Amino acid sequence: MYLSSSAQEKIVLDGSYKGKDLFVKNPFAPEGVGFCAFEVKVNGLVTSDELNSSAFIVDLSLFNLGVGDPVEVILSHKVGCKPVFINPDAICPESTFEIASIKLADDGLLRWTAKAESGPLIYRVEQFKWNKWVEVGEVLGAGKATTNEYAFQGDLHFGKNQFRISQANSSAERRYSAVAEAISNRPGKIELISEKVKDKIEFSGPTSFELFNSYGELIRKGQSKSIDISELKKGNYYLNYANVTSWEFFKR
Repeated sequence: MYLSSSAQEKIVLDGSYKGKDLFVKNPFAPEGVGFCAFEVKVNGLVTSDELNSSAFIVDLSLFNLGVGDPVEVILSHKVGCKPVFINPDAICPESTFEIASIKLADDGLLRWTAKAESGPLIYRVEQFKWNKWVEVGEVLGAGKATTNEYAFQGDLHFGKNQFRISQANSSAERRYSAVAEAISNRPGKIELISEKVKDKIEFSGPTSFELFNSYGELIRKGQSKSIDISELKKGNYYLNYANVTSWEFFKR
């Protein structure tokens, strides 16, 4: 993130302490005298690091930080040049969670206990349906190494249900938990009111759905007891709903 004014610019780096230092590449100032960076603050405190160099270290160990504590680094520099954090991932939280337990109740409540988190990252909640894993919600992780408990209310369909959670590293690589399962005997399996479709698709109860055109492109998704398709062109479409996959219909 970059902030600018008439006399200076600032680079703001947010993250959490992981026991590592930050390294900065510091070019010369535009006028050729001195270097670009002239001040670094960590959580509002000015560092004592030597900045008059082509490269310097921001020593985070001097600020009495514990692993997982939030860190905000503000680097002020002259206009017309730009220092570079060589290793910004040193404070970017990584997905390091360890799942102690994960359980899915027959009412759809997913509970899990995690530890060894190195920073506040989002847990993505996924449900297996329509022959694929579908994201159904998010829960923000506490980001602490101690034991943390989480819960998410899922929407179960009739029969076997499977849920899992995941987090992404700074490299976008995802880490997954084990799968939690439950059997739902909820009364009334969700069905279509009529398989003849013109302007509306109606279900016997509220359900999540995905609607695709004949090219396999997702054109609508959500949760409802009915879908208004009056504006769709005539042709073939495919519908995922409840625990039904790729029901094909012709829009008249």
